[in-house]
Amino acid sequence: MFGSSRQITWLLGLVAVAACVGCNVQVYDQGETYSCCNNPLESIGFFFGGLGLAGLGWMCMSFSSRLGFLMIIAGAMGTLYFAPASFFESGKVNAEGYQSTSGFLGLWKEDVKFDNIESISLVTEESRGRRGRINYDDYIVCRLKDGGVKKFDYDAKVQHTAGSHFLKVCQEKGIAVADLRPGNRLDHDWQN
Repeated sequence: MFGSSRQITWLLGLVAVAACVGCNVQVYDQGETYSCCNNPLESIGFFFGGLGLAGLGWMCMSFSSRLGFLMIIAGAMGTLYFAPASFFESGKVNAEGYQSTSGFLGLWKEDVKFDNIESISLVTEESRGRRGRINYDDYIVCRLKDGGVKKFDYDAKVQHTAGSHFLKVCQEKGIAVADLRPGNRLDHDWQN
């Protein structure tokens, strides 16, 4: 299967690049501005890992077309979707408020100003996946003084880090923060 030195080199390179995926969140604390983003090595890992996986999939087509096709599709998704999404994900807390950027090419942007917030709740939403699987997603829900609601993701590692700092600042400013999540979902890294 993997007999030639070229194939072994591809495999070792893929393993090395895959080790970069899941790197830590980079935090920049510059006084009043606190920002978080993914380590660039993660985006590079997704990009080159996807290319490597697609290349290995092409090589596997000779003995298993299903496996090869699956690897090519997964590699393309890593290169074309996960790498840009990881690169553009960020969270920023400054003196005015909180800004969250996520999704493909950073297309989902939400922001809220501290002066407009009446109260904040941390909630867990339950949804059903395929075959009845239960999915849990955590969100920061900001109730605004004008009656509106802003909802921010709190599950992704970048959004969790930035969101925790946002909740600390809200507590310092006297904004009520209620944690309405079940006991097994609680974390206390945002509480003073």
